[in-house]
Amino acid sequence: MHKLLIMLLVSALSGCVGPRGALNPLPKVVSPTDTAEIFILRNNNFAGSAVNYRVTLDGLEILGIGIGEHTSFQVDSGQHAIGVICNGGWAPGDHFNEKRVYMEPGSVHYFMARAGGVCAVIEVINEQVAKKYIKSDKFIELSATQNAPE
Repeated sequence: MHKLLIMLLVSALSGCVGPRGALNPLPKVVSPTDTAEIFILRNNNFAGSAVNYRVTLDGLEILGIGIGEHTSFQVDSGQHAIGVICNGGWAPGDHFNEKRVYMEPGSVHYFMARAGGVCAVIEVINEQVAKKYIKSDKFIELSATQNAPE
């Protein structure tokens, strides 16, 4: 019985890993003096650890992120939607959660993707909490030129 349970668990978890790293180019920054910075972090908890999340910016999938990883990038100031998509959780299929935030020029925003809801949630976190994760997490490089102004 224990062998069957272990085999079922391994097979269920093995299909959960998804894409990692950059998925699509970031939108071009129009004015480098009128930008905000976004940090996306994924906590390092066991809950949801077998599932990779796909992070969205204004509806575009930009990043596949695993546990204990983070990235940062620049966007034009203004209203933006940061989201997370995951496949699995408590129900089959893709599940989506997002936060809309107005970003002032020169501002810095921190978002944590974590297990929650049906599969995953994204939440705004403060700088102090974010810096604790950033110290120990793996940085995911997104091309520095992919969203540079033309």
